[in-house]
Formats: sequence, C-alpha cells, structure tokens
Amino acid sequence: MAQRQRMSVIFIALGCICVGLVVGFMMGSNSVQSFFLRSGYIKGDLSVPDQQLASSKYSAASVITNVPVIVNSQTRLVRVFNSEQESEQLKSFANQATCTPLRVSSTITPQICVYDGKTDHFISASILSSGTWEGEHMSMLHRILGANKGMELFDIGSNIGVFTVLAAKVGHRVVAVDPLKKNLMLLSRSLRTGGLTENTTLLWNAVGDKVVNITLHEYVGNVGGTYVKPDDGKANVDELHRALAVTLDHLIPFSSKRPIFMKMDIETYEWNALKSGEEFFNQMDVRYVLLEWNAHRKNVESQNNIISFMSRHNMLPHRSDNPDSRLQYTENASWPGDIFWIKKM
Repeated sequence: MAQRQRMSVIFIALGCICVGLVVGFMMGSNSVQSFFLRSGYIKGDLSVPDQQLASSKYSAASVITNVPVIVNSQTRLVRVFNSEQESEQLKSFANQATCTPLRVSSTITPQICVYDGKTDHFISASILSSGTWEGEHMSMLHRILGANKGMELFDIGSNIGVFTVLAAKVGHRVVAVDPLKKNLMLLSRSLRTGGLTENTTLLWNAVGDKVVNITLHEYVGNVGGTYVKPDDGKANVDELHRALAVTLDHLIPFSSKRPIFMKMDIETYEWNALKSGEEFFNQMDVRYVLLEWNAHRKNVESQNNIISFMSRHNMLPHRSDNPDSRLQYTENASWPGDIFWIKKM
C-alpha cells in the first residue's frame, strides 16, 4: 500500500511538472522558453516584449497549410491572412475585381485578379493588356522552379501575387507576405479561383528591421509603389492602411525547410529587411534572391551593406534578365534595376 501511495505521489508530481512547463511556456517564461529553444523545438529569439505585439484585435498565426507552427512570441506577431474574416466591403471589392489569364507559358495560364488600369497603371494594366508583368522574371522563375521540384517561394512584397500565382500553379509551396489588405484580397481570390490555396500561405505584414506598427501610403495610379512609414500616431490613414512590420527572422517557422527562392520588392526597404534576417539565411537554404536595386544605386551605404550581407551568405550577383551573366562588384553603382543573387554551391 505504501509503495502504491509513493508511486501515486511521483505520478502526480510529474504531472504537475509537465503542466507547469506548458503553462510557463504559454505565459512566456524565459527559462521554460529557453528549454524549448535549446531542445530544438523552436528557433530564434523569443525576447520580443509583449508591448510590441501592437494592436491585439488581430488574429495571430497558429496553423498554416502542411507546416505545423508552434505559437510563441515570434509567430504571435505574424498574421496569417484569411479573406473570409475580412469586412464585407473588402469582400465586395475583391468579388467585383476583374480576373484575367496570367500568361506563364502557352499552356499555363492561371487566373489572376487585378485592379483596374486607372488604379494601377503598371502591374494590373500590363497584365490586362499583355497577360504578363516583367515577363523575363516570370520566365526565369518558371524555369528555375521547373528545375527544382521541391523549392518553395518566399514572395516578400507580393503585391497582387504574380510570382505567387505562377509558383502555386506549377505545384510549388508559397509564403506570400504583403502589408496591404487589398492586395491580399485580390491574391486570395486568384488562388481560390484556380484551386491553388492548399500550398499557399498569405501573411499580412510588412517586413523590416524591427517590430513596429506602420502606416501605408499609396501613389496615385501605382499601387505597387506603396511605401511604409513607422506609425507615429499622426498619419491620417484608415485601418486598411495600417499594419505591423516584422523581421525576416520572424518568418522562419513558416518555412517547410525546403530550398528557397526569395523575391523581395519592398520599395527601398530591402536592406532593412535583410539586416534583420541573419538567422533566416543561416537556418534556411536560400538558393536564389531576386531583389530590386533601383533605390540603392545612389545610396552607397545600402549598396555596401547589401553586398556585404549577400557575400557573407555565399550569394553572388547576376543580371536578372540573364542569370548566366555575373555582375562585378566594382560596377555596383550602375547595376540594373533588379539583381538576381545566386547561392554559390
């Protein structure tokens, strides 16, 4: 009898310890979280203060397609986008949008939903008139994905999702990130229309060098030129033009750990995003990065910083319209508007 009582006490104690670990983890105990971190259950820095979670009215990330995500202080900041939970106004906007074929090839023409040509003189207008946007980049992505069957796309600054729709259509997993809800509503409808939602995850965030509330500012006629500013509380913008910026490292849990093709087009913030992405590049197998260079041609500091970062991660610069053409570092001030970085294997 005494032995059974001792065993019962032991089991009760073990149960209390397990409950304590779980509760401690959920409550943010640094020591308990460190245990999980050291054990390899989660990666990265969990020291983000709770006050940086910004507005708590938004849903947090918990589960994404085919990739289990442990909820922690990183993933709480990342907002998985669900168009079904958005306002009737946004749903009506997306449902009334024009959807048209995206000409990936003569036999691959998924539907993509766009703005009208007056609202978006560039991306949407080009797709409406020709079925393509930056056709050489579309062809390059299609060719590389075809040669790398398991590769996933991280579409940072997805806009209406030209790259996302293309990659999803040819069977690749995609994580698309954008701070503008209208873009994500159009992209969500494109994916539903084409039956492409299974392997795609849409994240409603900006990507920068720190966690901060931001406001979004559009150029008339150029939705793709939307830029962000830290929210100082003075900007006269509606809720559709507010979002939360996170870092690349916050996106680590959303990867399936396959080789990555990254497209980054975030309107001058490329260096801000990269400099807080050391762990992302250390932990993930980033093979290709297509990065906009226009804003950095006349900024020597950001030029040097990006080149140093990419070199540190064994990424070499090439022309985006001819990936076989290697660019020289001594000529970086005259590099073309988009640079294709390829990992040296």
